[in-house]
Amino acid sequence: MKNVINYYYGFNISNIYQVNGTYYFSYLNNKYILKEYDREPNEIYRLFTLNSILIKSNNFFHKIILTNSNVPYINVNNKIYVLIKLSNVINDKISIYDITGIKINVTKELSSLVFSDWYNLWIRKIDYLEYKIEHIETNKKIIPIYYFFIGLSENAVSLVKNSFNKYKTSSDDLVINHRRLDVNMNIIDYYMPLDLVIDHKTRDISEYIKSSIVNNTFDYNLLDEYLNYANLSEYGYSHLMARVLFPTFFYDNLENYDYLYNFNISKYMSYLKDVYYIIKNRSNIDSIDWLEK
Repeated sequence: MKNVINYYYGFNISNIYQVNGTYYFSYLNNKYILKEYDREPNEIYRLFTLNSILIKSNNFFHKIILTNSNVPYINVNNKIYVLIKLSNVINDKISIYDITGIKINVTKELSSLVFSDWYNLWIRKIDYLEYKIEHIETNKKIIPIYYFFIGLSENAVSLVKNSFNKYKTSSDDLVINHRRLDVNMNIIDYYMPLDLVIDHKTRDISEYIKSSIVNNTFDYNLLDEYLNYANLSEYGYSHLMARVLFPTFFYDNLENYDYLYNFNISKYMSYLKDVYYIIKNRSNIDSIDWLEK
């Protein structure tokens, strides 16, 4: 890979090592990684544009490096790689206060990075799960667990649908978010340019909340304090509650029966009630009866 990097980027490096398909090296006192890219190939150009905008005002973000031919990626053995110059951020776990929601002006060039189909994606996931239940022949004891999470998902969809109708003229800022985020993410990965999407400001914080619940690190007072400064609208609070309700982690583990059988539903519901009352106490979101029992 040293020869490949020298050919495409003109970097004459002496040492390079690989971990889980990512190559690490230093050059002229800067640290770099050559990272495999798994999104739509044409999207890398939009991500490069977004990255160029972000690094002008935020030196925490890592920088995508162009090849000698001004291309933001290389193709090696039918795999797409992107060279990234790492910033000098500390490699520590993210905290809730790292989730700042950087505003972005969505130009035509960046429009494909806006994740706008999430509502329909939720509905498709529910439909698929209902279809799956109908065709389960073994492990039927998983069915009640599936139905519990279908209930959460349908509550989330209903809350979003009602907020669309109630706040038709409302809109919130679109901000920088991540395809995936959890409490165990480190700062280096948080500022990685290849995992970014543009979405409503509640996307990242809702995933952080769910992950903190699942990982038993949820802090009621910390979330309450964070929301004092989050500047959410009524529309935003409705979306936050809906996104917290929608169990993305569950859909990632549909076939992981051991995980689901050992999942503590009652404890999870208790934490959801905490989140619900934090949000309910500062907004007029629709009441959710089973969370008020």
